[in-house]
Amino acid sequence: MQNIWIFPLARKASEDLRSELEQVLAGWKAHGKPVPSRMQFVEDRLLVVEALDEKSGCSIDWMTQMVLARVARHGNQLLDASTVFYYRADRLCECHYNQVPDLLQRGVLAPHTQVLDITCVHRGSLDGLRTTMASSWLSRFLPLEVSE
Repeated sequence: MQNIWIFPLARKASEDLRSELEQVLAGWKAHGKPVPSRMQFVEDRLLVVEALDEKSGCSIDWMTQMVLARVARHGNQLLDASTVFYYRADRLCECHYNQVPDLLQRGVLAPHTQVLDITCVHRGSLDGLRTTMASSWLSRFLPLEVSE
């Protein structure tokens, strides 16, 4: 199984940042051996890094630190896992998960709202990244009869 990491960005990734991240990942090694990997951006806001072969804890730390450093150098920053990405009028929006109950009450969010569920990486694939609120971990905020 390949490992996947998702790094949510505060702002869209610039072309310079993309290029530099590609170079960094091309130099990713574990115990002196290259780590075959690939990267992609989802909505220009989520950097997805996939290790396709062997990696070590130290090499994962190296990759993470290199991503953090490059993102910061390009005037961007990483958001933490408390950020919820959702679509409204075909536009990607974000909020803190603590805002979800209020957004539900105001009708901004609903069970059918499309979301990007970055917790999908715990299953080892990107299946389920694009899903509905009712089909994601956010369903815990829905009334019981709606989320079942």
